[in-house]
Amino acid sequence: MSSAPSLLLSACVSVLVALTTARAADPPTATAAVFDNVAARTGLEDVRGARVSFADLDGDLWPDLIVGCSRIFWNRPGAHGRRFVASGITLVPDGARGAQSVQIGDVNDDGHADLFLGRSTDLSNPRFTDDGLRSEIWLGDGKGGFRRVPEAGIER
Repeated sequence: MSSAPSLLLSACVSVLVALTTARAADPPTATAAVFDNVAARTGLEDVRGARVSFADLDGDLWPDLIVGCSRIFWNRPGAHGRRFVASGITLVPDGARGAQSVQIGDVNDDGHADLFLGRSTDLSNPRFTDDGLRSEIWLGDGKGGFRRVPEAGIER
């Protein structure tokens, strides 16, 4: 695996940590570091993924993290600031084709974050093997729980 996804994740986490953990920040100085890799102290040292998304998924007003369109990490207080902790929720079953994108919004207007998992399916490509997986909607309960909507009307 190339280091590009790891660098992207580290960069995104650094920006997020700077924005979400600093309540009153001093203005930067000319000697201040431009980039500080905070992956280890935020709980993400060994986490890899090419795509990341941030949103409050559990209703605690802190942005949580989705890595690789499939793994959710909660933003929790730690001994030295905020940390990301694996939720145990996996949006893609082991061995299944993953989603290429995740979008976060309130699909059913209940005030909770819901997820759209987008999958590219090219049935006209002779090299593509149809596994039956399509784009999906996952409804959030506002407390960190999600349930897949089996017939969301976006399966084609």
